[in-house]
Amino acid sequence: MIDNPNKTSIIILEYVPYDFFNLVMANQMNKYESACFFKQLCHAIQYMHSMGIAHRDLKLDNCVVTSQGILKLLDLGSAVIFKSEENGELQKCVGIVGSDPYLSPELLRPSYRTYDPRPVDVWALAIMYYCMILSKFPWKAPRKSFNSFRLFCEDPEDEDDVSKGPLRLLRALPSESHGVISQMMDLNPVKRISVDHVLQDKWMKSIPECHYNSQGILINDCEDHTHHLITEEELQRQLEDQELQRQQQNNNIPQQQFNIPSFQHESELNRNHSRHKSGRKLSL
Repeated sequence: MIDNPNKTSIIILEYVPYDFFNLVMANQMNKYESACFFKQLCHAIQYMHSMGIAHRDLKLDNCVVTSQGILKLLDLGSAVIFKSEENGELQKCVGIVGSDPYLSPELLRPSYRTYDPRPVDVWALAIMYYCMILSKFPWKAPRKSFNSFRLFCEDPEDEDDVSKGPLRLLRALPSESHGVISQMMDLNPVKRISVDHVLQDKWMKSIPECHYNSQGILINDCEDHTHHLITEEELQRQLEDQELQRQQQNNNIPQQQFNIPSFQHESELNRNHSRHKSGRKLSL
């Protein structure tokens, strides 16, 4: 921060070239790269929670990535101090902030007037991981009026029933993630796992993570992945090329043989404006 003679404070921030939303949108990340980013996110939130601060608006749009594959968390406009410096007591939050698909379900209950913001962050982290792996949201919002969330909340008929309950969602994710993600998405926020315990999970401990050590030296010796970095302009060209290829393929199909309307593939993302400030959303 620089203070000039006019008593105006100027904040100079690091330039970070890659939008994390675009990286997910490019649909090039494998599960190892996604796990690396997920672990970086969890460490960022662990640090914030240790300082008594909750983010409350975690989403792909609020992350950027450096040229070295280091993820940075942005936009603390909705952040809140939940722990008093004077006595260390929990200061509960009020009000709903964030974007619908990332909201934890308890926030939408009329009776839930004040809340601990830490479980809210943990739920959002799990949704972000789901988006990284599948390039789509599990639901538009955690409301039972949406069939996908209603089925997630219902009890399965038996242990083999994957049409209801958490397995409906978990079965689409890497098997090694099932244990910790299910605990992060416990419908009861009191029982929901903390970010400290997330990072103690056996799978989480095994994830090679790109990071800087205490001396500021980049540690990037992950043999199972490299980071696919793409700018918004490069992504736009890629999407235009894909659309051109689809059009060329459609032109080669006899019209009288196939008369099928074109639907957006569920792995693609779109930039339709919504009521959320990000103005971007994943397909469902």
